[in-house]
Amino acid sequence: MKANPGKVPLLNYAKAIVYALTVNHKQLSEQEIEHEIKAIMQRTSSVKSVQTSRRFMPVKKAMPRLYIKMGVAAAVLGICVLSVIYFGLKPHKKISQADLHKFPAENSSSLMEQINSSDSIQVVTLFDGSTARLHPKSRLSFSSGTFGKKREVYLTGEAFFDVRKDPSVPFVVYTKDLVTKVLGTTFNVEAYPDADRASVRVKTGKVSVYRKENFAEKNTVANKLDGLIVIPNQQVVYDVAKDQLRKTIIDEPVVLAPGPPQTFIFNSTPLKEVFKTLQNTYGINIIYDESVINSCSLSASMGNENFYEKLELICKAINASYESIDGTIYISSQGCS
Repeated sequence: MKANPGKVPLLNYAKAIVYALTVNHKQLSEQEIEHEIKAIMQRTSSVKSVQTSRRFMPVKKAMPRLYIKMGVAAAVLGICVLSVIYFGLKPHKKISQADLHKFPAENSSSLMEQINSSDSIQVVTLFDGSTARLHPKSRLSFSSGTFGKKREVYLTGEAFFDVRKDPSVPFVVYTKDLVTKVLGTTFNVEAYPDADRASVRVKTGKVSVYRKENFAEKNTVANKLDGLIVIPNQQVVYDVAKDQLRKTIIDEPVVLAPGPPQTFIFNSTPLKEVFKTLQNTYGINIIYDESVINSCSLSASMGNENFYEKLELICKAINASYESIDGTIYISSQGCS
């Protein structure tokens, strides 16, 4: 109602229909319904002649209760018929998937829209110098002029953002279910309208992710990240069916520091140092009981293995196991003899 004040009368009309349909009417037979329809049609055809003869006709005898109920049912039927006529015959604009997921804030005339209907990624340059790599079948709306206290964009589909750092003016990405806030970083947002999940994956920096209904004006404060904090090699996944939001490690963690491929060569290296090397390389927090693994060391040479393969080799060498919970690795070990 707030977004479309001009539609309030139509909404009230629809509410009246719904309320009328909730009346506990007596079930009428097909014959009774047909009889009442014919009666309505006869009354309609005779209205003009009645109006010319007299202004109104006084009721001499109270209507039987059954006829009152039939009248109510006929009125409801009439409303339904009029509704079908109104909504069925009124021409409708064809609505695309993109139109189904417009955001209220997009009513602003100062917003521009980029729709990628091609088969390749399109690069969109925003007003502040940030860029978005817009995937096929995706739509991005953004300001065409200066920003206020925050930089806002609206996404349906998938895009990789490279945001120019400006802690005083947060960058906010709205999707159907999630809101992502950053101060300046690179990250990917995937939120297709018909998908059973949405996700936010971080490449560099930090981002804050919120359920859309939990995001408020207080969360737009500059120089501050709250909500669910996500760091590189982590992602937030929203399960639409279960309405669950969880933080996990991405499927294929990458080395954070640029440069030549990192190799892992250990020679009787204390396990504490091994885990520290792994953690610093990928930026993934590794939790373990230091007192249990204090006597453990590792002699191994690793190179092209991915993060999980390295982790499994280390755990196998010391007879340990690991579990990923909330974007963190937890090591379970009985220690080394």
